[in-house]
Order: sequence, then C-alpha cells, then structure tokens
Amino acid sequence: MIKLIKKIFIGAIILIVVIAGGLLLKSNAPNIMGYFVEKKETTYSSMIVLEKVQSINELSTIDYMYNAIASVPDEDKKNDKYYIKYKGEVTAGIDLEKMTEKSIIIDDENKTLTVLLPEVEIQDVEVNPESLEFIFTKEKYDTEGIFDEAYNACKNDLKEQIKNDMELHEMARGNAETAVMALLSPLVKEYKIIID
Repeated sequence: MIKLIKKIFIGAIILIVVIAGGLLLKSNAPNIMGYFVEKKETTYSSMIVLEKVQSINELSTIDYMYNAIASVPDEDKKNDKYYIKYKGEVTAGIDLEKMTEKSIIIDDENKTLTVLLPEVEIQDVEVNPESLEFIFTKEKYDTEGIFDEAYNACKNDLKEQIKNDMELHEMARGNAETAVMALLSPLVKEYKIIID
C-alpha cells in the first residue's frame, strides 16, 4: 500500500512539472538557458511615440520672473517723460503640436529613438500692473491717464528683453528635453532616447 502511495505521489509530481513546463513554454517566457523559447523583439512606431509626446500638447517648461525699468519718450522721442519700474513674468515652452512623424526617428538596428523638438517659443508675457512704480522727469507728465501707456511700455520692454535672452531659451529647452525624456523612458525601455 505504501509503495502504491509513493508511485501515485511521484506520478502527481511528474504531472505537475510537465503541466507547469507546458504553461511556461506556452506563455513565451524565456527559460533560464534561452533554448526553447525565442525572445520577442520589441519594435516601436514613430506614430505611437508622436501621439504620446503630443498628448501633452503645449509644454510650458519655464516661468521666468523679470524686474526691469522701462521708459516712455516724449512726443519728439528725444527725451523720456518718465521711467517705470515693473515686475513681469514670462512663460516659455515648446508647442509639441508642431511635431510631425518625421520628428521621431526610430533606429531598430542601433536601438535608438531620436526626438527632434521644435524651437522654444514665448507662450505668455505678463506685467504685474500692481508692481508699476513711476519716476517722472518733469512734474507735468504726472497725469491720471498714463497708466495704459505705461503698462504697454512695460509689456513692450519685456518682449524686447526676452528676444535675446539666451539663458531663458536654454533653460526652457533643457526643461523640455527632461520632460520628454521622462515621458518616453517608461515607454521605450530597450532603446536609447536622443533629444535633438
């Protein structure tokens, strides 16, 4: 009787091992030696990657604060009527909607995914109207109707300052690259991501 129980027990163990082995092979999981099952090759579509990147649409990557002084010239544009100290904020980023399928280059052979980002754009320029402080060159220019003129002068001054602010553009670009890298890294683990 004990011999029969041993045979049934050994038979059950063999049956379990055979069933487990079959399930393992059926699930396409690679075995320890890598012999019986081929490893699946992962490939990516540039359209799928593009859709993932564009899902965030407009990527605002930096809010930059400015403290500056603008001036308003007189009618002859020879002298300044007054100066305005102001605080402004600039938002810069990248419009990912401008990307096309050609913006994503997938090299399956070298396992690289290259993303060609659009240029950094200024997305918003704001002047804090409560921050305006006036310095008049002559008392006659201190009138009640100057606020709109002063506000517009500050906004135009801020737009001019940021045109050539390379630090702003470099920081916005760097932040955009980091954000896109963080977005894509979990999606394309087997590929090296290059942001250009």
